[in-house]
Amino acid sequence: MSSLLKEMAEPLSVSAWPLPAYALKQASSYDRRSVSPDKPGWFANTDQAQFIRIEKNDNHKEYVMLDAEGPGAIVRFWLTTAEKPGKMRFYFDNESSASVEIPAFDLMKAGFNLGPGLLQPHSSYDSINKGGNTLYLPIPYQKHCKITWEDPDTPNIKQPRYYQINYRTYEAGT
Repeated sequence: MSSLLKEMAEPLSVSAWPLPAYALKQASSYDRRSVSPDKPGWFANTDQAQFIRIEKNDNHKEYVMLDAEGPGAIVRFWLTTAEKPGKMRFYFDNESSASVEIPAFDLMKAGFNLGPGLLQPHSSYDSINKGGNTLYLPIPYQKHCKITWEDPDTPNIKQPRYYQINYRTYEAGT
C-alpha cells in the first residue's frame, strides 16, 4: 500500500518503466453487445447496469462488477447512478464472505477515513439520490479480488448503474 501511494505522489514515476511490471486493465458497465466492428451491436450504447455475471449468494443475487486474479491492485474506481439503495461487496483472496460491504452504490458511504484527493464526490453528487464519486485509494490484493452489487430491484435492475474499475495485475509472486 505504501509503495502504491508513494508512486501516485511521485510525478517522475510515469517517466520510468514500472517495477514491478504490471498490466493495467478495466472492468466497466460497457454494453456487452459491443464486441467487434464486424459484429452486430458494435455501436450499442446501453453502458449501464451491465455486469460480468450474476451469482446466487444465500437468498440474494450479486451482480459481479470485477473478478480479477491476483496479485493485483485496484487503482481507480469511478461510479455514478440515479438511485443508490443496495449493497456493494468487496471479496479479497477468495474469501467466502465480503471483507468490505458498502450500504449503497456510493463509495462515500464506505466509511473510509481518507485524506483529501483519494475519494472525491462528482459535481452532481447528492448523498441521498443521484451522483457518484471516484476512489483513488489503491487497494492491493494477493490472490483474487471480486466486487459485486446487490440491487434492491433484483431480479431486474431498473436503475442505471455506471462504473469503471481500473486495476493492475502483476506477475505471480509479486
